[in-house]
Amino acid sequence: MKIYAHYDSEGNINSLIVSNAPKGIEVMLSPQPGLYAGEIEGLKVKDEQDEDALREIAESYRIANPHPRLKLTKKS
Repeated sequence: MKIYAHYDSEGNINSLIVSNAPKGIEVMLSPQPGLYAGEIEGLKVKDEQDEDALREIAESYRIANPHPRLKLTKKS
């Protein structure tokens, strides 16, 4: 199970998305304009269907490093 967040430039969580796809299947997230999408590493919830638990996380936490850092490398 992977949990993804849509968040703004200040780290405020707009929504959480739970993916329970089989290994090798990736989820493509398209956030609203002005939002970023990223997987929250290490977050575990007992019941991925527990909307109250996910809502509590979104209201009580923020993303620590909200700006994605990209690095270019020369093609070989």
